[in-house]
Amino acid sequence: MSTVPTFTAADTAPPLTGSVGCDVTGATLEAHIRWADATITSRAATVTDAAMGTWSLAWQPTDLTSARVGTARVEIQVTYADSTIQTVGPAPFTVRDQIA
Repeated sequence: MSTVPTFTAADTAPPLTGSVGCDVTGATLEAHIRWADATITSRAATVTDAAMGTWSLAWQPTDLTSARVGTARVEIQVTYADSTIQTVGPAPFTVRDQIA
């Protein structure tokens, strides 16, 4: 059983990380996040280990907001060097409000 990552509203660290479970050498990755408020954010994810298929997504200051508290889902769209596309996910994560 995997643990659902939890992030705090207004934070910008740690990044969201994950794995697509296959080699992504030469591929580009785009993250699509559906927030608890039903908005969607899409932007490039950084490949951290191509052979292992791991990635990270740095938070922007407007990402983790009080309006987005709740369960969000991320999917990663992989575009391989030969232009084929594979979508992995969605995987849940939680945004919680700050205590103070």
